[in-house]
Amino acid sequence: MIEWLERLLRNAGTNAVKDGKGAWTGGVPAEKASSKYRVEVNSAHYLNDRRICGSVSVFHGSRLIFTERGGTPQDAQVAATGTTMVCYEPPSRGIATVVRFFHSSGKRIGELRFGAISYSSGISENGQIAIIQFANSDSQDGGALVLIDVDQLKIVERLRLEGGWAESYRFFPDERVFEARYSSGRAYRYAFNGDFLDRELFRNDQIKYGDPTVLVEIVRQQLDQSGAPVEGKHAQLLDILDKADARGLSRYRDWHAMALRARGEILESQGSIPEAIAAYRWALERNPKIGVRRRLAALQRKSERSQPG
Repeated sequence: MIEWLERLLRNAGTNAVKDGKGAWTGGVPAEKASSKYRVEVNSAHYLNDRRICGSVSVFHGSRLIFTERGGTPQDAQVAATGTTMVCYEPPSRGIATVVRFFHSSGKRIGELRFGAISYSSGISENGQIAIIQFANSDSQDGGALVLIDVDQLKIVERLRLEGGWAESYRFFPDERVFEARYSSGRAYRYAFNGDFLDRELFRNDQIKYGDPTVLVEIVRQQLDQSGAPVEGKHAQLLDILDKADARGLSRYRDWHAMALRARGEILESQGSIPEAIAAYRWALERNPKIGVRRRLAALQRKSERSQPG
C-alpha cells in the first residue's frame, strides 16, 4: 500500500488553496498558489425565512469553470489540475460528512460517506490523493485522518495523528511523507503509514510552548513508562513541572494535585524525603483522592525513624 501511494504521489506537491481569501485550509494563501485554480464556497443560509442552498464554484484565474449547486457545503479544496474536493453536511441521519470529488470540467467523480464531521482537509497538486481529518465521534471515523485515492474513490490509509488535529497538509512523495501544519504555526512530519517522524520535535515544542496541563501529562507519561525517574532525569522532569507552575497550573486544582504527586515521586526517588513529604501533603490539600496517603504515611514513618535519639 505504501508503494502504491509513492507511485500515485510521485508528481504531487503542496495541496492547493481553499478559496480566494487567503484561508490556510489548503496549504498556501490563494494569491500565492502555484495553480491558477481557486474554489469558493457559499454555505447554505436563510433569506427572508427561505432556505437558500449552498454552492461551490471553481475558477481558473477569473474565468468560472463550473458551479455545483445544492446541499450544505462546509469546506472545499482544489488541486493544481482543477480536481476539486467538497465536504458536505448531509441531510440523512447516521452520516456526518459526504465528500464529493469533481473533475476540472465539473463532472462528478463520485462521493464517499463518513460517520464524523470533517475538521480539515487537503489535496495533492496532481489531485490524486486527498486527506480528510475528522473530529471526534463514536464512529470508526471519529478522530481519524484518512488518505483517499481520488480516482478509485478508495480509502488507502486510516491514521490517528499523535500531534492531534492539523489545519493543512503538504506532501513529500519521494520520502513517502506528509506534513501536518497546526494552528500554532508548527508543522510535523508523518510517514504514510502513520509513523510520527517528528515526535521528539513535537515533545520539545510542547515543553517550550504547551499548556501547563500538557506538561504534567509529559511528566506523568515518563513516570508511568519507567516506574520511577531514570537516574539523571530528575532535574529535567522537575524543570518541566516548574514550567507548568509558571504557566498558571495552580488554576487547575486536579492537575495541580497530579503535578504535586509527580513532584513527590521524583523527590522521593532521588532521596529528598522532607521535600517529597511536603509535595505529597500539598497534593492531598489540592485533591484528597490523589492517591498518596499510604505513600505519605510510609515516608513520614521512615523520616521519624531516621531522626536521632
